Amino acid sequence: MKTDRRLDAVSLVQEIDRRTAENPIDNPIVAKLRANRFTPADLRRLLEFEVRLNRTELAAYALAASRFTGKPEDVYCLRLQEMASRARTKLLDCARVLPIEPRTGADGRAEGFTAYAYGSYLSWLALNANRAGLGAASLVDVRSYFSTSDELGAWLRSSGIGAPEEAVAFYGSEPEGLSASAVAFVQAGLDAGDDPDEALRLSDVMRDVMGYFWRAVSAR
Repeated sequence: MKTDRRLDAVSLVQEIDRRTAENPIDNPIVAKLRANRFTPADLRRLLEFEVRLNRTELAAYALAASRFTGKPEDVYCLRLQEMASRARTKLLDCARVLPIEPRTGADGRAEGFTAYAYGSYLSWLALNANRAGLGAASLVDVRSYFSTSDELGAWLRSSGIGAPEEAVAFYGSEPEGLSASAVAFVQAGLDAGDDPDEALRLSDVMRDVMGYFWRAVSAR
């Protein structure tokens, strides 16, 4: 339901950050890194999920990019699509050297619903969400993923666990300007009349979904 509440993108992101601080995303991968308990088996499992889900990201971001083409800020969807495309090449290199079995989909026998939650929700957003909703939810995704990726990359470079060079190179910090592009995309939606409360609801769901993702890939 649309509300009459006035909220710009910066204020909306501040509210997202406040909610995340009050309800942090459960991330066992980060917990393992900080306890120095991350293993080559953990890395392989994480990359297996990355390979499986990248296919979903490619399709979802392409769909979003095809839906949003009328505003300059819509370049955000193209940036996401390009990011997923670049990741595909690097992930195939990781899959080759580890090696990783090139399965599609998640292993439901082992993970159940949580293994499907991220791909399912991302697909729903790409198909149904408006600009503000998609931007707000994807910003939660981007921040959770790349904060972990940055910490993991630094840990792999210093840990001496023998991670392949391709895997070490895959993990790193958020692409420059990506979050700012997301905020501009959200603002374009709000300017067009998108409901800020709906955007916040979708970001709340993504916070839960990212928790499912990190728990599934950690196999704790």
